[in-house]
This record gives sequence, structure tokens and C-alpha cells, in this order.
Amino acid sequence: MATGNSATRARSGRVILDVAIPLVLGALGVLIFEAPNILPKATTQLYWAGAGLLVATVALQVFRALRADRLITTTDNEVNDLRIAMKDSIAPVARLLAEMPNLSAGVKRRHVVRVADKVTSVTAYLLLAHIPRVRANVFVLNVAGDELVHESTSGEGDDPGPFAAGTVAGDIALAWTKAGGEPFIVEDTHADPRPGIRNDARYRSFVSVVIRSGDYSYGMLTVDSPVEGSFAEGSTSVEIAKVVAELLAVGYASAYPGVSAGTSS
Repeated sequence: MATGNSATRARSGRVILDVAIPLVLGALGVLIFEAPNILPKATTQLYWAGAGLLVATVALQVFRALRADRLITTTDNEVNDLRIAMKDSIAPVARLLAEMPNLSAGVKRRHVVRVADKVTSVTAYLLLAHIPRVRANVFVLNVAGDELVHESTSGEGDDPGPFAAGTVAGDIALAWTKAGGEPFIVEDTHADPRPGIRNDARYRSFVSVVIRSGDYSYGMLTVDSPVEGSFAEGSTSVEIAKVVAELLAVGYASAYPGVSAGTSS
């Protein structure tokens, strides 16, 4: 009986580490980033604090997923190397986000493209060691809200085209994005064919995550690979996509406060 209680406590502890702490840190980070919109006198230091919390969230989520995937061991040197890689790759995104409160509205909207470029670059960099020929893309809703326009791509392969209303893929992607749907994961498009996906598409496996803050959707992040099985629920690749989409949401919410990216203001 004592052994059962100990196992239960151990499982509870893992739940706290794997779920509660990242969720709390992420929520605090987003709240701090939103504080200047609520309290106009809030300073840039709040953005830096929010950036730090979001970076910590990314690190925790990725460490958890990596260990679950057994892609790394638990030696101190390997953990330290991963911490350094995370810091070096995610910190530049946080710095770009921290610059945004001091920018004018027009400059913010140009600046957020730099954020998108850095995020796709970071995502491709972090996943390249585990996923062959990975490509990360950001799409943003246009002014009319009838197209997801390509904003940024990093990794192998050409830039993807837009998702436009009136096409099968476009209608599905637009409805899902505007509704703030859950991350969409396909492990193998050949074994699990979906409407709107061509048989000759460069990718065989992908994850798509809505870029969303509060009630507003700004676009979507997609990460794909021509190798089947590259993305699966709970995998490292999917966890990374989720957390970097949160960073993108902070940037787009700052550039387009109170509206979706595809609306004019």
C-alpha cells in the first residue's frame, strides 16, 4: 500500500512539473506582455520580465518533450548543452518582443515580420537535429480575412503559397484559424489523407498551430517534413511548435492590439 501511495505521489509530482509549471509560467509571461495595454504607464521592464518567463516556459516544455521522446539522456553535460542551445535560439526572439512597446503602430507591424522570421528560423534550427528536411512557415490573415498570406519560411524547400478562400485547403485553414482550433497534426498524409492536401505535396507529416491571443486569431504556424512520422501528438516537434506559436501570438497581439491581424484599424 505504501508503494502505491509513493507511486501516486511521484505521478502527481510529474504532472506538476510537466503541466502546471509551464502553464503558469506561460500565462504569467503573456499577462506581463499584455500589461502595458492594460496599464499604459507600464515600462519596458515588464516586457523583459514577460520575455524571460516565456523563454523559461519554452525551455521547460522542450525539456519535458525531449525526455519523453528519449532523444537525450540525463547527463549533466547534455542537459547543460541543451540549455545553452535553448538560450541562444529563443533569447533573440524575446529581445525582439521586448523592443515592441517603444515602437509606433506602423513600425510595430513591420517589426513583427522580423519576429516571424526569427521564430521560423529558430524552429527549423531546434528541430533539424531530429527531423529531416524540416520547414517552418508563418501565415497571417489578410485585411479581408479571406486569405492566409505567407509571411515567413525557414528550413528546406520553397516558400509555400497562400491559403485562399474558395479552395478546399483554404476554406478549411481559414475556418480553423478563425475559430482558434486545437493544433492540427498529421503523421502521414499518405496513410491518413486529408481534404485539400495534394498527393504531390512536398510534406508527408506536419503540425499546424493557430497564432492566437485571447479572442483574436492572427494566423497560423506550420512545420512540415517530407518524412512520414515526423510529427505526432506529444512529441518534441509538436511541443516546440506550440510554444513558439505562443511567442508569435505575443508579437502579433502587440502589433495589432484588440484586432485580428487580418483586420484594419
